[in-house]
Amino acid sequence: MAEIVPTLKRMLPRIEIVVTQANDLKPIAADAGAVQQMLLNLATNAGDAIPNGGRFVIHLEPAAPDEKQMASKEWGTPGHYVVLSASDNGCGMTAETLARIFEPYFTTKPPDHGSGLGMAMVYGLMKQHLGYVLVNSTPGAGTEVRLYFPVSVRAVEATVPESRPLRQHEHQTILVVEDQEAVRSAATRALARFGYTVLTAADGEEGLQVWEANADTIDLVVSDIIMPRMGGLALFEAVSRERVGVRFLLTSGFTGEEARPSTPTTVELPFLPKPWTLNELLAAVRDALTR
Repeated sequence: MAEIVPTLKRMLPRIEIVVTQANDLKPIAADAGAVQQMLLNLATNAGDAIPNGGRFVIHLEPAAPDEKQMASKEWGTPGHYVVLSASDNGCGMTAETLARIFEPYFTTKPPDHGSGLGMAMVYGLMKQHLGYVLVNSTPGAGTEVRLYFPVSVRAVEATVPESRPLRQHEHQTILVVEDQEAVRSAATRALARFGYTVLTAADGEEGLQVWEANADTIDLVVSDIIMPRMGGLALFEAVSRERVGVRFLLTSGFTGEEARPSTPTTVELPFLPKPWTLNELLAAVRDALTR
């Protein structure tokens, strides 16, 4: 937890960051990169809720909800959990907004200021950990997000990614081209953790520059389709002019004709829909590398 505080302070320079925890915490199995990514998403939301300064509190505590408590909330399985809560004293949310926060692409931010994938990714990552997300918010009284990580041998086994990438692909180089910083960071951490060398770019034009400088060492390009300046399809066309048969994995949160591969040269490319889980990303990368 402590290692992410400097990053949060740089992200939220006018907001007080407080980190506390109880003394009787039990061990859980959680991917450190995934937890940090969730906190970064929640911190981004808090910064939007308190733009003129405020307080962002991260707290760890044990919880053991019983059947009665679970039934009253209509969620979860009774048992022992470690709860990671993130709260702010910002503007809060209405009941209507609160009901939609996990919908992919739902956002209250202005156009071009938010993808609406932050909370959807948090939800997906918690499902991967066999956990739960509860959000409490009141207009004018701030927001609290509670992440419930289960404590059990069964949960420990289930949160470990299903398998490591195939041995012959370890130490290969992947170029991740993604304009959403949170998604780009999550992909980079996941791939690096499993032995890949990761290069990154924030859009297609930057991706092409990175490719041209490292073409001899890049084994796979993972690219979002819709990005500023140059999208993933145009990047694929440009790269393919330099090397025939380059391995490419396209990804997008949009499913319409404007996003899906549709040209004769891209229709057969592997495609990973957003929001993805870490296991889905790793599996898609393995598949793309074996094509």
